[in-house]
Amino acid sequence: MAHITNEPIERSYNAALATVCVDSVEVRVVEYYSMLEVAKMLHVHHSRVKEWATRTDDPLPFRIFPGMRRGAFISREDLYAWLSENTVLFSEQYNSLSYGQGDGGRGEVPRP
Repeated sequence: MAHITNEPIERSYNAALATVCVDSVEVRVVEYYSMLEVAKMLHVHHSRVKEWATRTDDPLPFRIFPGMRRGAFISREDLYAWLSENTVLFSEQYNSLSYGQGDGGRGEVPRP
């Protein structure tokens, strides 16, 4: 379960930042996130985040400076908006699936 705290993080510049801790993975609550930070927050591989960012239909809105190929970033607001539009509530998906039917009884969840 995630919890947010405003306790200071030890940094060389002694900044007090909010953090989110999920299953011992700590992610800073900041205005902009890198692809790696987004991957950690969503518990997916960074290549999946890059896949979402480069798709043609409703890509994850990462930004980059002109002429650069690395260093993509996304604002917290853009990330939250994209997630709201591209995810479903767990309860809705869970309740609509028939586990164990059509998968040989393995209980696998089909991917959308």
